[in-house]
Amino acid sequence: MPSQRLTASLQVPVPDADPWLSARAAADYTGYHIVTVRRAIAAGDLTASRHGARGHYRMRRSAVDAWVAGDTPVQPGRRLHLVR
Repeated sequence: MPSQRLTASLQVPVPDADPWLSARAAADYTGYHIVTVRRAIAAGDLTASRHGARGHYRMRRSAVDAWVAGDTPVQPGRRLHLVR
């Protein structure tokens, strides 16, 4: 019976289905230049938050996917120049 207790208490960590990405990781993931990712964040087209003592941007992979797919609202009169 002790082995049953041991296996019941051990839990295997499940990988995050929607991981946080840095700006560099988002650029690598999408194939866009990191400047393009940062411009999209600054323009509000890509949802991101600042984490850590230095305030590096982090965004969910689902937010990056939505941005690449064009599911983010585009403000009239504003164009985002994509750099590849």
